[in-house]
Amino acid sequence: MFFHNISRHVYVDEAIAPVTNGAAGTAQNGNTIDTSGFESILFVVALGASGSGFTGATIQLQYGNASNGSDMANVPVPSVTETGQTAQASVVNVPAGGASLGYLSVELFRPTKRYARIVVTPAGGTLTINGGFVLMSRGALQPPAQGANMGNVVPGVLVSP
Repeated sequence: MFFHNISRHVYVDEAIAPVTNGAAGTAQNGNTIDTSGFESILFVVALGASGSGFTGATIQLQYGNASNGSDMANVPVPSVTETGQTAQASVVNVPAGGASLGYLSVELFRPTKRYARIVVTPAGGTLTINGGFVLMSRGALQPPAQGANMGNVVPGVLVSP
């Protein structure tokens, strides 16, 4: 057993499933992730090509205490300005430019609610979501090898000679 590898200290799960041509105004809710016992939660979303008429999108980080996600609300965060993106009240505005938008990551440190998810909503036109993952660390206990949404994926460990 190798105790030095990162897979024993980081919990990985699917944050949002791939969506081909998500329609304007239709919120694509990510999986509800149980953050209990973790201090640092990092969501990574891969955005694909935008379709005809794409005018941008919003990505929201939400949390709540109900396991079914019924009480989810936007995580309150201070305003942060980045190149081409702005974040206010956990809503990231994705600009309309570019054929492929790349990826976005957002970290939630010491969540005050138990469950979290991301929500991607195209403002106009269509947007392909290539999927996304959540990486959680600084757990109170050693995390399991895989997340609930990952199926039977077991992380492989390669050791350099």
